[in-house]
Amino acid sequence: MTSNGVCYAGGRFTNSSQNYFVAQYPNTTGLSHDPHTTISIYPNPANDYLKIQSDEALASPAIRIFNLTGQLVCQQNIIDDNTVSVQGLSKGNYLLEVITQKTIMRSRFVKD
Repeated sequence: MTSNGVCYAGGRFTNSSQNYFVAQYPNTTGLSHDPHTTISIYPNPANDYLKIQSDEALASPAIRIFNLTGQLVCQQNIIDDNTVSVQGLSKGNYLLEVITQKTIMRSRFVKD
C-alpha cells in the first residue's frame, strides 16, 4: 500500500501465455492507519480479558480479532474500562484490531 492509501496488485503467469496485469484499489474505508498512534494491551498472554490503552481517545471503538490465518474470530465493542473479553477464544496467537472514528490500530496477543 502506498502512503496515499492506494493498493497495487500484480502478477506474472510464468507458465502460460497470459499478460502481466496491474490493478489499482483505492482505500475505500475512509479510515487510516497512523503508525504514530499505538495501543498497549495487557495482560499478554491473556486468559479472560484484555485491557487496552491508547494515546488516542477510545470513545466507543469496535474491535476485531483475527487468528493467524486471517480469519475473523471475534467482533465486539469495547466494554467498560477499555476491556475486551477473550473468554471464548481457543489458546493461540491472535491479531487485535481496534477501530475508532479516526484510525485503525493493531496489536498481537496470546490467548493462554
